[in-house]
Amino acid sequence: MQVFSAVTGFIGAQQEGAQQQKQAEYQAAIQRNNAIIANQNANVALDYAKDARLRGDMEAEQFSGKVRQLEGQQKAVLAANGVQVGAGTALDITAETKQIGQLDALTIRSNSEREALGFENQAVNFQAQSQNQAASANLSSFAGANAASAANGRAFSSLLSGAGSVAGKWYNFNQAGGSVFG
Repeated sequence: MQVFSAVTGFIGAQQEGAQQQKQAEYQAAIQRNNAIIANQNANVALDYAKDARLRGDMEAEQFSGKVRQLEGQQKAVLAANGVQVGAGTALDITAETKQIGQLDALTIRSNSEREALGFENQAVNFQAQSQNQAASANLSSFAGANAASAANGRAFSSLLSGAGSVAGKWYNFNQAGGSVFG
């Protein structure tokens, strides 16, 4: 009966260890997938940052073109009314239009740069998340291997303990003068 108990304990401990290892490996696989997703999200955020800068540059260039058109229209209207365009108030009006236009174009670029920096910040956060998930996956795998190893140790300990108990009883039986063979 003790041999059966020792073998059952051995098998049970090994199965428990194998189950713990499978569970840890499953958790590690989930964490590795999460790391991949976080890394992909980081790449998407970097693409969005690049897009924000490109859009900002394009919008600023388009706006600057409209300002140049407005400046040309102002000069044409002033000249059509007999005002000397390169001096005095007429010059002040066109110069102010140009300055305000440049300031607005810089504001457009600045806003797109802030948007891009926000996306880059998200990318950094996603990259950190990816690294954390990868590290957690490694720890889960390590924990699973340790659980399996510990279970194997418990299994062999159970087997040895049972074998020792049977051997002790066998020894005591033989010392008492008993014989199995009759």
